[in-house]
Amino acid sequence: FINSEAGWKTKSKVTQARSNENVFPAPADIFAAFNDNVLPIDKVKLVIVGQDPYPTIGHANGYAFSSSGNIVPYSLGIIFEEIVNTIYPYMNNDTEMKKKYFGSPNLMNWTKQGILLMNRVLTVSEGKPDSHKDFGWQIFTDSVIRELNNSLKPIVFLLMGSNAKSVAGFITNPIHKIIQTNHPASEAYKPGSFIGCGCFLDVYESLGKFGHGESIKMNISEWIEQSYFCSMTQKMIVNKRYPVLKTYAESIKANIRLLMEFNYDVIIDFKTLND
Repeated sequence: FINSEAGWKTKSKVTQARSNENVFPAPADIFAAFNDNVLPIDKVKLVIVGQDPYPTIGHANGYAFSSSGNIVPYSLGIIFEEIVNTIYPYMNNDTEMKKKYFGSPNLMNWTKQGILLMNRVLTVSEGKPDSHKDFGWQIFTDSVIRELNNSLKPIVFLLMGSNAKSVAGFITNPIHKIIQTNHPASEAYKPGSFIGCGCFLDVYESLGKFGHGESIKMNISEWIEQSYFCSMTQKMIVNKRYPVLKTYAESIKANIRLLMEFNYDVIIDFKTLND
């Protein structure tokens, strides 16, 4: 792309912008999400598409919604809230555990698990969201989506916001799953526009159908300790505060086997879960 005419035009616009103002991310990080040494294209299981990098100094690191800063940016905080509410609800009763697994803004462990975090536009000027929307980055990111569309393995595409949704037309392979939501930042001016949408529950169910359910865990530490997960799952089920979907049957059976391995005193009989 960089060596093409379109790429040269985009590079020139970014260079010009840098001469007048701060532009994020740093040049070396612009294509970070597409580094084949970090996440080979044939290992992609989930694609999360956002709008453009964080326009605040110290945040943008080349991965959509991820940050190199010390605090969790607003959009990522909203994403974490939705994930915890729908995938790990028991953590809402355990502040320390929630902080441990969802307290860092760096999402590199997501990438290691097969999650491509890409923005529609790859650069932005400080304090000016969507300021580089006309720089031509879409030519590159459209090509990425088209390439992923050709994959012979099913991929889940989570498109967040109107800019991200514009790539939906390139995902024509029927083996893939498209999930579209409002941008997490919309929660700031329209509460309820993202929180409660259930997109990550949909993501998990789709990954499970594709055979990826057990290989992706959306938390910053990469893996929640199985003993803790089993313990909390058992408590939530017993207290009838944690719904067990039929699509989770295999996962629940696996957790019960783990409970046995950890020698818990009380083991849930799988046959009761259908009641």
